[in-house]
Amino acid sequence: MPSLLNMMTDIHQSRTSWIGRHRPAATVGLLLGMFLNAGAAAGSGVDQSRQQTIEVRGPQETEGAVIARNGVPTQERLRGVRLEGGELYLRLHDLANYLGARDRWDIKNKYELFIDERRLKFTLGSSVVIIDNQPSQAVNLPRSVELHRGALYAPADGIATLLTAFTGKECEYLSRQGWLNYGGIGLNVLGIRLTHRPEQGTEVEILMTEPLNYDTFSQAEGTLNITFEGARADVAALRRVQGKGLVRKIEVYEQRDNVLQISFRLSHSYRDTPVFYNTNEGLLFVLRSSATGERLEESRSTFPVAPAFGISTVVIDAGHGGEDPGSVGPTGLKEKDVALDIARRLHELFRRDPRTQDINVIMTRDSDEFIPLSQRWKQANEEKGDLFISIHTNSFQDPSVNGFMTFFLAEAKNDEARQIAAYENSVLRYEENSRALQIDVDEPMLRGILGELISTKYLEESQVLAGLIQDELRGRIRHQVRDRRIDQAGFLVLNGASMPGVLVETAFISNRAEENFLRQNSFKNKVAEALHAAVISYRERVEVGR
Repeated sequence: MPSLLNMMTDIHQSRTSWIGRHRPAATVGLLLGMFLNAGAAAGSGVDQSRQQTIEVRGPQETEGAVIARNGVPTQERLRGVRLEGGELYLRLHDLANYLGARDRWDIKNKYELFIDERRLKFTLGSSVVIIDNQPSQAVNLPRSVELHRGALYAPADGIATLLTAFTGKECEYLSRQGWLNYGGIGLNVLGIRLTHRPEQGTEVEILMTEPLNYDTFSQAEGTLNITFEGARADVAALRRVQGKGLVRKIEVYEQRDNVLQISFRLSHSYRDTPVFYNTNEGLLFVLRSSATGERLEESRSTFPVAPAFGISTVVIDAGHGGEDPGSVGPTGLKEKDVALDIARRLHELFRRDPRTQDINVIMTRDSDEFIPLSQRWKQANEEKGDLFISIHTNSFQDPSVNGFMTFFLAEAKNDEARQIAAYENSVLRYEENSRALQIDVDEPMLRGILGELISTKYLEESQVLAGLIQDELRGRIRHQVRDRRIDQAGFLVLNGASMPGVLVETAFISNRAEENFLRQNSFKNKVAEALHAAVISYRERVEVGR
């Protein structure tokens, strides 16, 4: 029988011949099913023991940091790793290559970079870096140099400080973007990135170091305007950005009191008001061409009108269950129990509220039992669900990390989203066939295939639902839990469902304070009420769109 790697390689190489023509929502399920069934048929004598918990611990390799100049990212990158506490460290050998330096690592754990007559000296386990052999020019990094898989790494924020001292050019580490940025220090609006895809529209991303309050409005001649409060930008640099796709031209105006207006002159009218949402890098929206020639109406809304179909069945998915506890809090609270509790409360709200009593509610599980991912989406599809809501709690190595998030299905754009999706997808390890086959759901080729198979059929509807849920949660629990925005990632449980779907991370169970909130009935009631209200709002938009 061919090996798993050979099967994956064959399918990966032939994907354009069949996957490209047929992209049903459950393609990932079918693909994984092939792997799992093959493993079940071949597996014998394999250790059948099961883990009782799945935790992301130890170093986590990342894409590192991009080198940016004046807020504009380049193609250069320093590889990185997140060590204990979640702090980003960057590989010193990559720093040497970026600086064009020779490097030397001696047996005394001294690591030196040589650039002509200049040098930098690092020491493993020390936070002190000596410049040009002058102790008086030493730079103290916030944390010490560490060893990972035979390479030395230094903290990213310390690298920025070091480069400023060594090169004489201001450099800062922008953690939100994952950039080492030269120039433009102190700016919070860094640039504009345009990506045009003929079948999907023009993606516009306004790159920022922090979320800013903004307003949008349009004009009859086909201009979309966005004004930002508290903005600091290099206006001349923003004006140099060339139009692409539906964006014919970009105009930028500075107004009083740090108000910045960015005007997008459009080459075509477009279908409806775009969805705006925050990413790790800034504010993102997509312009789609209108088939009817209609222009945008003046609007402050950040959501398009939902598509015209009714909402008669809602599927509530309580994450994890049975032998899969999900994340476990500092005092032992289990994610599976919290998710089921909130799901039941939400179900009861649908049953009691006259506005939703006509909606058929399907629970993927209503007890403490393990349900495979494929069975969850299969049940949702068989019941002809109109919406799919998967309920979870978040977790991170650093116990201070907190907040609530709502995800929709799309390719992840940042390391945090990738890590969360990888954890939630790791439930595959509990499935019988996965254990027999010993699938590594973090294996790079599998991740690549899954990424290319992500269904975009319900992308816009899912964005709408995610935004409504995040707004409702913000209105109810923001004084207890921080709003971490909506985001996107490749969650398997969403990809198999043939309907708009979201995955809600209600709070960080790894944070002691938020674990305490998750124990409280009042908090869980607020979360359930937010989800219920968001579905009602979504349904109203559907009715308007009819």
